[in-house]
Amino acid sequence: MVDNETFLHCRPMEFFLGNGTTRGHLDFFLNYDANVYSREDAEEYLQECRAAALYYFGNQDVTAKGKL
Repeated sequence: MVDNETFLHCRPMEFFLGNGTTRGHLDFFLNYDANVYSREDAEEYLQECRAAALYYFGNQDVTAKGKL
């Protein structure tokens, strides 16, 4: 995670996950309400999204983990 001081890029109490590709690399970015979520929550969510993408694109070394 690079910066958690971005303002007004998502609605209150929400995560906004975006992505893009550059030179064949998939990049994720995450905006979140820092008044509601801690940096650790945001990091965990972003890592889960990364693991899901790796699993989807065929990296079977990544195990699918879910919380109920």
